[in-house]
This record gives sequence, structure tokens and C-alpha cells, in this order.
Amino acid sequence: MRSALMNMAGPLMDSFSMSIFPAEQRGLVSALSNITFRLPNSLSTYFGGVILGLGLLQLPFFIASAFYITGLTAFYIFFVTTKRYAAQIASLS
Repeated sequence: MRSALMNMAGPLMDSFSMSIFPAEQRGLVSALSNITFRLPNSLSTYFGGVILGLGLLQLPFFIASAFYITGLTAFYIFFVTTKRYAAQIASLS
């Protein structure tokens, strides 16, 4: 269920974030976005194995929850600010 919801949200987040950048910067933004997702994703396999090997079976859930909350908060703050900025630009025209 979580995987399906996260995969459904990906294209929406990509589309939304691409809409706020000029066309000439979208390639770089897409690359940076993918790196920020893929690099921690690959590192988490190693660290998850270490944590589970130590018998700390609940810790990955707490860490994941903290990352989800932090990510959602950062995403919200970024796009609320962008929405306000777009409204200011629209009011100037």
C-alpha cells in the first residue's frame, strides 16, 4: 500500500516542481531531485542491515517516520512559499 501511494505521488510531485522552474533549468532540477531520492535510498539498505543486525527492530520505523514528517513539512513550506510568491507576481501584472 505504501509503495503504491508513494509511486502515485512521484509523477505529481515531479510535474508540480517542474512547473515552477524555467525550461532551461528543468533537466538540472530533475537530476538533483532524482539524486536526492536515490542516494539515500541506496545507503539505507546498508544502514538498515546494520540496525536490524543489532536487534533494534523498531528503530527503522521511527527513523522512517521522522524522515517522512521532515520531508512533508519541507515540501509544504517550499510550495506554500512558492504559491505566495506566484500570487504576488500575479498581482503586479
